[in-house]
Amino acid sequence: MNDMPKWKHEDIEVRLKAVDELDDEDILADIARNDCSDWVRRCAVFKITDDSILADIAENDSCYEVRKLAVDMIGEESVLIDLAYRSSKLAARMRAIARIRDESVLLDIARNDSDREARRVAVRKITDQSALVDFAYNDRDRYVCADAVSNITNQDVLEDLALNNIVYNVREAAVERILDDSVLAEVAINDSIEAVAWNAVIQIRDESILMDVARRTSDIIVRMRAVKRIRDESYLAEIVQTGFDTYNRRIAIKRIADEEVLVDVALNDSSSLVRRIAVGKISDEDVLAEVALSDSSLRVSMRAVRRIRDEDVLLDIYGKDSRCKVRRQAIKKINDKSVLADIARNDCCEDVRILAVRKIRNQDVLECIAFSDSNEMVRLAAVGRIHDDGVLLKFVENGSGNIQRKAIEMIGDEKLLDDIICNHPNGEMRTGAMIRLKWLKKHKGRQTKDEEGPAD
Repeated sequence: MNDMPKWKHEDIEVRLKAVDELDDEDILADIARNDCSDWVRRCAVFKITDDSILADIAENDSCYEVRKLAVDMIGEESVLIDLAYRSSKLAARMRAIARIRDESVLLDIARNDSDREARRVAVRKITDQSALVDFAYNDRDRYVCADAVSNITNQDVLEDLALNNIVYNVREAAVERILDDSVLAEVAINDSIEAVAWNAVIQIRDESILMDVARRTSDIIVRMRAVKRIRDESYLAEIVQTGFDTYNRRIAIKRIADEEVLVDVALNDSSSLVRRIAVGKISDEDVLAEVALSDSSLRVSMRAVRRIRDEDVLLDIYGKDSRCKVRRQAIKKINDKSVLADIARNDCCEDVRILAVRKIRNQDVLECIAFSDSNEMVRLAAVGRIHDDGVLLKFVENGSGNIQRKAIEMIGDEKLLDDIICNHPNGEMRTGAMIRLKWLKKHKGRQTKDEEGPAD
């Protein structure tokens, strides 16, 4: 047992270390051919310099990674050529072909090999332009044709292939190497295969040509890809103002800063989505007010109102618009107390009145609304804003249901709560007062009322 060499040890770590220390090519070859571990065999292959041994391993090893490494370690091109022609393992042959530099061998394999993938690897290594053109036009396999195109440099040939070849793979490969934007535009507009047209348009750099494609193409995706690459505002304005489809108008309007164009779109575009984007970029509050009052889309109107800061403009919108949500949006920025009090008392929409109530501090106004409003939710909102415990007690004594409960929740005087607990005829109110009193005692010393300041 002690005489057993370490490279035969049962522990893989010991064998790996032993291989790392070996220089004997015969032993390394034995390990590379026979060790049960792929890792040990790879380690041995890495140290072998005999190309014939490496070729044998590349052909016969059971592990793809070992075979691949063996091919990569071969130094003599003649061995690689022999492997490329004779190996029964396609992966080994392709790996060998990829390392061959002899153009005549590559041409022979590209023309005559029985396997498509081997031929494709060979073609991608060829630099002879006349041979590549011949492959591109005449090879029996469309993928080999396309691979040949990827190495062609002659622009006239590439343009002819892109515009006229019947094989779409070839046209697509040619498009990627064409430098003339006008040729790419013709492909983008006229090619019947979407992938070719789409690929052509993303290669175009000239914005005037991109705009021409956007005008002329009937393919919505080609148009979209062209529009997405345009930055010139004159072209973008044309897109949003001359009948392009909604999707592309939305793309264009997002890049426009010209207020005149934005105003025109906000007032006249047929799509509420496009109008809403335009409104979000307009700063003129008179225009925004016009949009808010005239637009048929609630979402467009509300976006316009959200961008207005002038209270007089907002009051005008509030007074003229019949839609509750628009009026509610308008009063979010109104702070005139008398106006808010009037809205809270008189607006026909309870949601608007509730929002106005939440902005009011005047206790007399709140008390009046809490007693008189026809909608319980409005009255509850008002009670929730009252600070005077004496007023709140009135609601406990004379209100009903939710109003009484809300009033008890707002009382901060512990003696008053004790009195309710002892004397109120309604058991639910007594229980509510007990819960409120317990809460106050637990949080004693903390301010439990609104901190918005004194009443007006």
